[in-house]
Amino acid sequence: MQSTIMIMAMVAFFAIYIIIGRITQRKVKTSEDFHIAGREMGFLPTALSTAATDMAVSGVIGICGLAYSVGIAGGLWGWVAIPPFIILGIFVVGRLRIANLTTGSEFLERRYNPTLRTVAAILHIISIGVGITAETLAVSYVMNTMTGLSQTFCVLITTVVFVAYAVMGGLRAVEYADVLQFFILMFSIIVALPYCLKAVGGWSTVESTLPASAFDIGALGISEPLGWIALCFILYGTNQHYLQRIFAAKNPTVARNAFLFTAGAWLVFGIIDAMIGMCASILFPGLENADLAYTYVLRDVVPFGVSILAMAGLFAAAMSTADSCLTACSTMFTVDIYKRLIKKDAKDAHYLMVTRIATAAVAGISLTMSFFMSNVIEVLVLSSLIYGAGILFPLLVGLFWKRGNAAGAISGFIVGSIMALVSNFWIYGQVPGLFGLIYPNICGALASLVVYVVVSLLTAPPGQEKLEVVSSFEAF
Repeated sequence: MQSTIMIMAMVAFFAIYIIIGRITQRKVKTSEDFHIAGREMGFLPTALSTAATDMAVSGVIGICGLAYSVGIAGGLWGWVAIPPFIILGIFVVGRLRIANLTTGSEFLERRYNPTLRTVAAILHIISIGVGITAETLAVSYVMNTMTGLSQTFCVLITTVVFVAYAVMGGLRAVEYADVLQFFILMFSIIVALPYCLKAVGGWSTVESTLPASAFDIGALGISEPLGWIALCFILYGTNQHYLQRIFAAKNPTVARNAFLFTAGAWLVFGIIDAMIGMCASILFPGLENADLAYTYVLRDVVPFGVSILAMAGLFAAAMSTADSCLTACSTMFTVDIYKRLIKKDAKDAHYLMVTRIATAAVAGISLTMSFFMSNVIEVLVLSSLIYGAGILFPLLVGLFWKRGNAAGAISGFIVGSIMALVSNFWIYGQVPGLFGLIYPNICGALASLVVYVVVSLLTAPPGQEKLEVVSSFEAF
């Protein structure tokens, strides 16, 4: 009976997504409408979509599981996103928006040269494309848990649904779907918390039962949270599925405020989810896998109706990240590769068609890769290291520093990417001292920054055209 109700709830959920896609399809007249929603998105869809995209299943389960193990400091898994969102929101997002870009790679050509744009776009497409596979599996895991349907069927049906509404409405459909997903996710954990507190006998019981260390916000030390913060900077400052929301905002102020809102959302989300994890450590002591804590809460603590809602929240979290990655990937393929290198002078309707085909094709490839997940994880790690670590500072510093040039950017990109890989395979966690503690992404990013600055200073300054690009950002 419960499984049948779950299936009915999922069918209703899917139907809402298809309706969103159909409604937003009416506004998609050009490729720009598809890629960046005609640069018309207001504060509410931009802010909630940015937040929903970042609050993936790993956030919900990760915070709860970490809080189960270490206490309130588990909230840091979400709170580390706050400084990057605030700093990028105040200093970077407005500059990117006034540039009227469609992809982050497009900025690299304007600021440096076409070669860097092409290489960066290809690596980024690989990275995001593989990431879609991971998120598709996450969605199917939630659906499998909710309904009892086979894993293969869950992968197939979830892929068909999010491809359908993404192909129809593009980024506009994704953002409006994310609005729904954000409310479901936040409401589900807010509703689940009172049941957890009631089950343990109130917060006073939590305080009297757990050791003092569970209430130590610094229980994880300093180095690991700082590493997470740095990784968030790389993610939010370089990944297309975050940048695309900046480019789609109707003005720089909306884009900036969306990032600031997401920082605030993480503060609330982290507190609530950490409290749920701490309650779970009392209710279900001795779990071998702390990441199962949230699942146990849904199964044994909250009523069935609330459990449906909470499972839908997990589903929404995974879905919002998967659809965002999908539209980002197809946009970069069309704008950065196809339109520049394959067919330059076609009509806009042709590029819109290509984007829709690319959206379906990327999803199909990711679906196929989902059956080889052990290999995908390795590729995902490597592709993210190669792209994000090397490009972070050439992209962000290039918004402000006029002396940076193409030679410095390309050199920094190459050295940073190589250093991230070297650290991943031979340094991080394998050598004693400070170097063994530095995350590979951070190691690569710092190497990239040093090389970018040094090579830029040792070679000819950029031409007047490139200087004017930097000057144009100063309007915000």
